[in-house]
Amino acid sequence: MSENTILIYKLNTEGNIIEIDPTKLLDEFISVNIIFFYFWDEKHLYVWIGQNAGKEMRKYIPPAEEKILKSNDRVRILRHFTVDQNQESREFLEKIHLDKKDIKKRSDDYSKYRISVYQEIQDLQVEKGSNSMVGKFDDAIIKAREIIETAKKVNDADVIEEEERFIKEMEGNKAIAEKRKEASNKIASLTELLQSHIASKDPLEAHTVADEIRTLYTTLIKRAIPGTLKQLLFKEEKFYESFRHQQDEIKAKVNKFVHPIDQDIETQDFADAKEKFQQVFELLKDSKDETLIQEWQAKQKYLDEQKDSWEKEQEEIRKREEEIARKISELKAEITKAFEAKDYEQVQFYLAGLESVKEDTTKKDVLEQTQTYSSEIQEKLAHMLLIDTKVEKITTNLAESNQFANQKNYNESLAKLEATLELVTLPELEEYREKIESEILRVKGEKEVFQKRLQTFDKLTQTVVENQAKLQWNVAIQNCTKIIELAKDCDKLDEIPKYQAILDTVTEKYNRQKQLALEEQEALLQKAKAIENIIEVDEGVLPMVDDFAISDLLGDLDADVDNMMDQLGSLLETQRVEIKTDLSSKSVIRSASGEVLELNTTTNIKQDDSPANGDGHQKPISFSVESGLDNPFDDFIEEAIIEDIIPYNFEISEITLNGEIPIEKPEQILLKDGMQLHWVVKDIAPKESVKINYDLKRRVSRTIILPLEDQLKIIKTHTNVHQLHLEGLYDAQLKFANQFKSVLRGVVIEDIVPQFYVFEVKQPDNINPDSQLEQSAGSLVKWNITQLEQEHSMLHRYQLLEIFRFEDLKISIDQMSNAAFEELEKGKLGASLQKYSDLMKLLDEYK
Repeated sequence: MSENTILIYKLNTEGNIIEIDPTKLLDEFISVNIIFFYFWDEKHLYVWIGQNAGKEMRKYIPPAEEKILKSNDRVRILRHFTVDQNQESREFLEKIHLDKKDIKKRSDDYSKYRISVYQEIQDLQVEKGSNSMVGKFDDAIIKAREIIETAKKVNDADVIEEEERFIKEMEGNKAIAEKRKEASNKIASLTELLQSHIASKDPLEAHTVADEIRTLYTTLIKRAIPGTLKQLLFKEEKFYESFRHQQDEIKAKVNKFVHPIDQDIETQDFADAKEKFQQVFELLKDSKDETLIQEWQAKQKYLDEQKDSWEKEQEEIRKREEEIARKISELKAEITKAFEAKDYEQVQFYLAGLESVKEDTTKKDVLEQTQTYSSEIQEKLAHMLLIDTKVEKITTNLAESNQFANQKNYNESLAKLEATLELVTLPELEEYREKIESEILRVKGEKEVFQKRLQTFDKLTQTVVENQAKLQWNVAIQNCTKIIELAKDCDKLDEIPKYQAILDTVTEKYNRQKQLALEEQEALLQKAKAIENIIEVDEGVLPMVDDFAISDLLGDLDADVDNMMDQLGSLLETQRVEIKTDLSSKSVIRSASGEVLELNTTTNIKQDDSPANGDGHQKPISFSVESGLDNPFDDFIEEAIIEDIIPYNFEISEITLNGEIPIEKPEQILLKDGMQLHWVVKDIAPKESVKINYDLKRRVSRTIILPLEDQLKIIKTHTNVHQLHLEGLYDAQLKFANQFKSVLRGVVIEDIVPQFYVFEVKQPDNINPDSQLEQSAGSLVKWNITQLEQEHSMLHRYQLLEIFRFEDLKISIDQMSNAAFEELEKGKLGASLQKYSDLMKLLDEYK
């Protein structure tokens, strides 16, 4: 068996665990032992219990397991097993490497030894019992201790516990025997003393000694009192009883004088009381009750003191009443003077003095007169003091209310004012009512303003978070500035550093954003300016110019012209000018309370419905879109900045602001996404709206792709359509000039003619488009220019006829043709020729 695989402990009679040397394990397999085996590998704990292990020992098993766990912090018990002596399994014996025969032999040897030990214990118990019976307590204790030592040899905790209890019992009996011996000696001396007191006729001392003897017998001797002493105690009892009877008769007689004497003293009849005292002391001559005698001597002394005190008191009362009458007279005179001087504090002072003085008099008439006078003065004074108190309270409350209001504690201020208003209950105080009511109105107004500011502050703190999330830096700057301003007015100074930091951050981001936008705008304008001599740009249009390396988009250009044109034309799918159909709008609005919001909307540009005119003809094609805003606040919008972006593929034909032509035109800025119209509208009432309507016309949109050496320039622009002299007939001219320093080879131009038009190419009249496709955005007309000499230009002119007008024209021609034919059938050749002439004239007009 290895020490590394098993821990072995045995339990001693005190409940402690003792580690066992594995080489000596067999010696411990005896019937009185309890042994613990902990196997490290399995983490199992086995408890072997000898068949003669005592009950006390078995109680220590659970605590012993805790001690094993604490003795080694590596011990972890997963399972417990109990093994009773003679019930050991073969597996268990193999684990501990012991043979069952060896264990049995060890058990048999120990059983013989145990029998001899218990025989020794039995012999000692006989000797112990003999000593105890004859009162040899010390010898009995010695034997009990020898039994304990012997029982330890066989671990018999039950015998040990029993003998320890026996020792405590013997020690107690020994102490009692010693006390009884001392008591017997004292009783002998007390008996002699009792006989002496009876002989000298001293009943009180004799009774005291007799009580002490009885107590010793009751508490210590605890046996019957011997006959001789019992007779002596009986004699004393009769002697004391006779004495008590005599004394009780005396006490009863003198006690009859107690009440009469007390009445005499109470009524100050001191002579009669003195005569009764003489009778009492005559009776007390036969009394042995010193306490009773002392009590009556004290009563006589008290009588003498009361008599002297009463006589002195009567003289003092006479003098005191004279003094009281003088003070009352003086105080009344002072009260009269104070009233005349309207000094109410002095009146109160002297009245308090009068109240104090009157309490000292013993004369009923003086007391009643003074009380009547005092009541009259108090009633007169109370009214004036009430006014003074309320005025002082009102003044204090008004000051406190104002302090609360200054601290923004408006509820406390109003509560204080309401309470103050309730103090105005007297006619003399009415002048304060108007002042208090005015203060209430003022504080309520300040409270309302403060609450609105708080609400605005809380709302703006949330709005700033939203502004940052939406990258609305300009709005965030304005809202942060307002928050800081409100924080100073709302006692939220601790919030200022936070929002100052946010303000600094968003200001930096706004400036960076603004700078990038300016740089982008400047770059776009410079690019547009660089091509002013290449294309003609209409007002309100900013052409987009992009430069690419040919190798990045196409690789190498094909040497074959047709293939090269196809290569360049393929770029239109990704580089074609964008036809937009939405108006984007951004509104920044500031309420009267200082809140700033940014609203972003996108609105679809729709074609206007085109009902027929009164003559049956259709109205011209037009588009419109509406912008503006609805006031979302509960107060006025101080200023609204509305920025609308109209796509460049639309031309603005008319603008109305709230249904009217605006007096002041909006600022117009050319941006990458379209033309921005910058509106500033002020003083928009709650729930009111701002309506901005744009009437629009489609432009012809153009994409130009031209290679320059190893670079590719792509130009995207838009051109207005101009109405001609005939209804529904329009003209669009797009010029492209070669102002570069070399011949251009391989230029691709694509024009997008808007929908709803029938168009004809007027120029060039000798070249046809390379292709023409119909798409939802319009007709895609592509021109392939294989070569354009330096300083040469090309003009592409389109004549557009509204499709509705085209249909009307077809109907008119059909009607005119039918009418001419009808005239011809009637034989009216001249009329028929005239109608055909009119028809040709109409066609020539639209040629």
